[in-house]
Amino acid sequence: LSGMILAHAAVAAPLTYTVAVALPLDNPEAINNRGDFVGFNGITTRAFIYADGVRTELGTLGGPTSIAYGINNKGVVVGESALPSGLPHAFVFHRGVMRDIGTLGGLVSSARDINNAGKIVGVSATGVGFEQHAFLYDQGVMVDLGSLGGDFSVGEAINSKGQIVGSSSLGNGDPSELTHAFLYEKGVMRDLGTLDGTGNSFAFDINDKGQIVGLSNARAFLFTERTGMSDLGTLAGGDNSVA
Repeated sequence: LSGMILAHAAVAAPLTYTVAVALPLDNPEAINNRGDFVGFNGITTRAFIYADGVRTELGTLGGPTSIAYGINNKGVVVGESALPSGLPHAFVFHRGVMRDIGTLGGLVSSARDINNAGKIVGVSATGVGFEQHAFLYDQGVMVDLGSLGGDFSVGEAINSKGQIVGSSSLGNGDPSELTHAFLYEKGVMRDLGTLDGTGNSFAFDINDKGQIVGLSNARAFLFTERTGMSDLGTLAGGDNSVA
């Protein structure tokens, strides 16, 4: 009898799910550990948050459109919104208020992710030529993360340790201007390379273990410090994939 009781106690509780009824052409972009998710509607191009069973539009910074790209476990949302001029600026949305976090000196910016410490990453024009660089926004200050040598970089994700991933052009004089995935930590942007040493790569997310996923030469990859960049393959013999 005791053996039967122990076996029964070891059975995991059944999983439960909440079904979110979204509007037609709602495009979710991110979800937090509470199940709140954010995105934008493909018809109105307005950012929304779905939390506690309620869908709420976030409004704009005065222009016609907005897109939510990230949300942390505290329910703070980041993204981009058009100004009255129509130019997009990065925003942070908290407790019903959307706030413009500015740029690196240029005309446009976009926030892509926020961690639970409130640190935000994204991309902004620098005001120097056509440069657009990845940024880290923390406690009211936006810092230029630089690039891997080219005019363009973008911060796509940040984990709880403050490690940032994204992609950057190399500026190597190649007419096609190659782009590589990067890991930024301790003030240094590190080139993660590609799956076969050629072509392009893009990092899209990182977890708290430092595992990075993205795309290299039309194949999804997983990058770890132990294994480097590994090809995740495709489904049913397909030609391409993305993580």
